[in-house]
Amino acid sequence: MIVVLNPLSVIEVDTILIASRHLFRMPYSLHEKSGLVSIPIDVNHVLDFEKSEASPDKVKVIGSFLQVVPDSVGECNVLFREAFDFKPNVEDDVVKDLEKKNFDSMQSAAPVDLFPPCIHNILKGLKDGRKRSLFTLVNFLTCCGWDYDDIEKLLVEWNKKNGEPLREVNIKGQVRYHKANKKKVLPPNCSSNMYYKDLQVCTPDGICPKIKNPVSYTRRKSFILQKQAEGELKKAGGQTGPRLTEEQKATRKAFRDKLKAEKKDIEDDDE
Repeated sequence: MIVVLNPLSVIEVDTILIASRHLFRMPYSLHEKSGLVSIPIDVNHVLDFEKSEASPDKVKVIGSFLQVVPDSVGECNVLFREAFDFKPNVEDDVVKDLEKKNFDSMQSAAPVDLFPPCIHNILKGLKDGRKRSLFTLVNFLTCCGWDYDDIEKLLVEWNKKNGEPLREVNIKGQVRYHKANKKKVLPPNCSSNMYYKDLQVCTPDGICPKIKNPVSYTRRKSFILQKQAEGELKKAGGQTGPRLTEEQKATRKAFRDKLKAEKKDIEDDDE
């Protein structure tokens, strides 16, 4: 015979204490309803505590009740950066970009040479803002036509250059999320200081003042290089556009002949 023990029959769990929205009170702060004081209690005397001891006129402030350990390895700075990167406050212009569902991404993968300076600086590796930069890179690369497998490979190599590498699950989780949702959205705009200027990766060049988003930079630079190549080819007497088929040439000739005939009729009428 198997007996299943129900732990709730012998213990009671205070679910309010473990609720995600529960707030811990500061020591010696007053409760807004009861007026009692939130006092620290010695762990060895918890069972002896009486509610009356929390009355403001009976409270005695003790010295240090938490063990203070010197921050010799910069743990406070690391904790602050991790907390800030976990869920940054996204500015309005970023929110608008994230809501764009039908963004027309590039059909083929843009080469790294076309990336803007901020993306190049991020890819060199960072000490701060790694999660924000991961978010930026995934959105940027998907909009630039990169395949998800190639994105993951690039991110893994980039992560090795970071001062404190992200966990592999963070990178794969981001890529897997974008792949599953099949939705391509723009990275944060250039005006979003917390993603570029605050991370000290914004080093504008001649194209930057003319664009609002890193993806726009890649598009514009690609267009400029294409026009330059066509200009050089034209100077050399080469073909600048796709070759016409015989049918297209015949259609073009018929159209031109028609225009010439109409022009001649007009000139004859004027005479």
